[in-house]
Amino acid sequence: MFKKITDFKIGLTFFSSICDIVITNNNDKKFYLQLKKENEFKSTFPISDIMKDGKLKIITTSISNTSIANNFTIEEAIKAINGKSAFDFKSEFDYLNWFYLTKWDKLRIKKLNGNEIDVRRSPNL
Repeated sequence: MFKKITDFKIGLTFFSSICDIVITNNNDKKFYLQLKKENEFKSTFPISDIMKDGKLKIITTSISNTSIANNFTIEEAIKAINGKSAFDFKSEFDYLNWFYLTKWDKLRIKKLNGNEIDVRRSPNL
């Protein structure tokens, strides 16, 4: 079952696992990829989040982990991830650097209602 307001996405985790370099040319609507000699697929989290318009938001949930997915909705604003709120970052880029350059095994997500949910990486199948 797919949620209606989502699309199929290939994200940063996918491209960082298979490419050394990714260049997007928006003017020509082309992508240039320098593939790695060996893929480095890593385990992923059953949810994805982003910082957008000064808020942390859930943007995807995995259909393979319904116990976690049922705790979140797409576009749901959240208060904090591992103790950091949107106010702790200067920009969306600053947030992405913090999130993707840190080796997380677990995310502690604090919802706006104060509930905290621990989310662990899902192993690759």
